Amino acid sequence: MDNTVKYFTKPSILKLARKAGVKSLSEDAYPVIDTILAARIEQLVRDGLHIHQMRGARVLTCDDIQKGAELRGMFFADGNELKQSKATASSMK
Repeated sequence: MDNTVKYFTKPSILKLARKAGVKSLSEDAYPVIDTILAARIEQLVRDGLHIHQMRGARVLTCDDIQKGAELRGMFFADGNELKQSKATASSMK
């Protein structure tokens, strides 16, 4: 019996993998990906909480998470930037 906590469903992991261009995943890849995703999200929230505490705010915001991620060198594109990059990529084909 497997006692590990699963944070993400197999369909959600597969959907993320497909967006990244993966056609299929082996059965043993799911728990590894689940563990990695959970750890990264926990790290993002912790970093966001650090920014949140520095601001002295009561509510953790998306900006707190984003600024915390930027401190680690991770940058996120908003929806408009993603649309522009996809349009640029398709025009290059």
